Amino acid sequence: MNQEIPDIFLSFDPDERKLSSGNYLFREGDCPDCLIYVRDGILEMVCNSNGAEKSDEPIPLFGRKVWGLREILMKKNFLLGARAVNDVQFLTISRSDVEEKLNSDPDFRIAMMGQLAREINSSGTNFE
Repeated sequence: MNQEIPDIFLSFDPDERKLSSGNYLFREGDCPDCLIYVRDGILEMVCNSNGAEKSDEPIPLFGRKVWGLREILMKKNFLLGARAVNDVQFLTISRSDVEEKLNSDPDFRIAMMGQLAREINSSGTNFE
């Protein structure tokens, strides 16, 4: 299990949760109610295109991403769903706690933007 927790989680007492295989961590179009960090498990990204469900090859996503970060910062809904391929262990911080901290702590805002930048850099996205 990946024990390294992103810095933005260290200011909080995150809830530890488990998700069984086949269940959704979140669905396309959901409004995130928390930040999510997957510690262990494999997710597949799911998109509903024209009413037909499509999914990418399942990949291990622990330690790679804080889910809900972009969505909370930009007040957006999830563009894709995430379904557990096997049992998944994850941490959460409530959206209200994150928003309170964003409004009261400039250093936390910088840490959130830093985390987002790291995720963009590690995604291999080419912006040319």
